[in-house]
Amino acid sequence: MFYMKVIGRNDLCTCGSGKKYKKCCGKSAVVSIDEIVENELNDIQHDLFQYALHMYDDFFDEALEEYSDIFDELPEDVYDLFSFFSRVWVISSIPADEKTILEEYVDIYGSKYSRPRTRDLLQRWKGVRPSAYTVTEVDEKRTYMTVRDIFTEEEHQVRIYETETGVEAGYFVFGTLLPAGANSIFFPTYLELPTEFAGDMRKMILDLFEKSSETNPVDFMSKEFINVFMVFMFGKSAVTAEDYEWKTPKQQEVAEMFQIRMKEYGYAEDIVGIGLSLWHKYCDSKNPRIIKTGIYEAALVYMVEKIYPNDSISTQEELAEEYDVSSSSISSKFKELEKVLQDEIAEYEKQQIEAAE
Repeated sequence: MFYMKVIGRNDLCTCGSGKKYKKCCGKSAVVSIDEIVENELNDIQHDLFQYALHMYDDFFDEALEEYSDIFDELPEDVYDLFSFFSRVWVISSIPADEKTILEEYVDIYGSKYSRPRTRDLLQRWKGVRPSAYTVTEVDEKRTYMTVRDIFTEEEHQVRIYETETGVEAGYFVFGTLLPAGANSIFFPTYLELPTEFAGDMRKMILDLFEKSSETNPVDFMSKEFINVFMVFMFGKSAVTAEDYEWKTPKQQEVAEMFQIRMKEYGYAEDIVGIGLSLWHKYCDSKNPRIIKTGIYEAALVYMVEKIYPNDSISTQEELAEEYDVSSSSISSKFKELEKVLQDEIAEYEKQQIEAAE
């Protein structure tokens, strides 16, 4: 009978290198339990995604229905990306009945895995939500990166896979982290921004959080993911009248009607946002007691159109007819707005001149 000789880890390696087996070919044969568990969890997350797509196709449509206007206006080159990450958010954050899809998957399939560590980590997956991170370090082999959550300052070591090699220290990344033993993995991947944009992006997202009604960043990201994602993709979110606190219902009504009118006349969202910001500053300063909203709406429209004229700029007479008020009342309120907001108006006009040059 032939017996195969078993090579001891301290024996010379059979490859002829002169090194001990454990320091040579045996070294690559050693796989840690962390690596085994991480690889298993990586396979599980892909299975989870396929389960969600197969079982909950209609639910995705229902959950994203209220954002249909946003989807309709997306450029073709980002539609698929937006759709993909929106579905990742739905899987982790939006309950289908009483549980999220992720929670349901773990409850159904989590117990079938033989390793207790895998089962324990899967239970921790049920609490994950999307977040935003600053990359603080990338190792020399580009195998791992350390990321810091912009809300909690908590750090995570994250595995980098072959398809995710562009990231550098200082980058800004956005995605959903899954615990995977000693490391974390993104579900299923992440979006990145270079260092030069990281600071501004961090500030914009934190500002969005501060303006929201949420005090917990987990709840904020669960509910406001689409708005945060819009900021990440396009650098800013559309400012609306609802984003501000108004001292009286009439002041808010002026803001809402101005917003509707300017959009109907084709003004860009950033210009509408500037008009809302100017009106809010004026209201904070003067707290006007408004009886007839049309006078203020017309004066605000006239002021913004003077700063940002287009082909259909309105005269005071035209606005008077449109809002059923006198042109003299529009002129009076416009002068009042102009006096209170002269510094802000001058700055916007300066920006217009510089942009034209």
